[in-house]
Amino acid sequence: MGTGISLTSHTSPLTSKLDLKKEFYTFFCVFKKKIISLPTLYHNLKTIHVMDVNTLTDQQIVDAILSKDHSVTKAFLYVKCYPLFKSIFLKYQTNCEQCIEFINEIYLILLTPDRDDQTCKLSRFGYKCSLIFWLKIVAENYCHQLHKKKRDIFQEILPEGDRLHQQDYSLTVTISGINRYDIENLLDMMPNERYRNIIRFRYVEDKTNEEVASLLHMSMENYYNKHRLAKEQFKQILRKEGLI
Repeated sequence: MGTGISLTSHTSPLTSKLDLKKEFYTFFCVFKKKIISLPTLYHNLKTIHVMDVNTLTDQQIVDAILSKDHSVTKAFLYVKCYPLFKSIFLKYQTNCEQCIEFINEIYLILLTPDRDDQTCKLSRFGYKCSLIFWLKIVAENYCHQLHKKKRDIFQEILPEGDRLHQQDYSLTVTISGINRYDIENLLDMMPNERYRNIIRFRYVEDKTNEEVASLLHMSMENYYNKHRLAKEQFKQILRKEGLI
């Protein structure tokens, strides 16, 4: 690449969060020493590796990242997905000063082993949707969690009467960023056809509750009951796929 920048190699596909942080600390120590600007780094990576990664399947990319193939990791996460992460970085208020730092945080989230079964988030990707779409949801959920933590801290210092009411989780937040093809794949995983139609009409086609009830020939009382069950079934699928 001509920059002399490389990440420390690891023999195990899963490492501790501390090891991953040390890896990026080493990366940026060299980064600063070489005095390379972020645009220059992005241009160099794009020029050398982006065509290679475009020939790989999602399975091959996931396997390469898990096995610490740094060429594929940098080409995919830091080049091909850079516009995606940049748009999310600009949209949400994070603790990062640069988009590269934000991508580093996502990398840690993807590869940090779970406390219970020692598997990382990326290894649990189910291939039911595109990898890029899945990463978009992972990154946005990370931003939502940061916002919630900040809000909770703010709530603690407010008098009780001034505290904001906790809002229920809404599928609209998740579905709004999903393309139609991926939505249909997720909906097809729902075993109940009526529940599937409720989610499609209400959240994909953006119909009102009254319109959906009428289309499905349901009373409003019955509709609200089935609507609650349909949301729970769909959220279970999103959890299974690691999307929430």
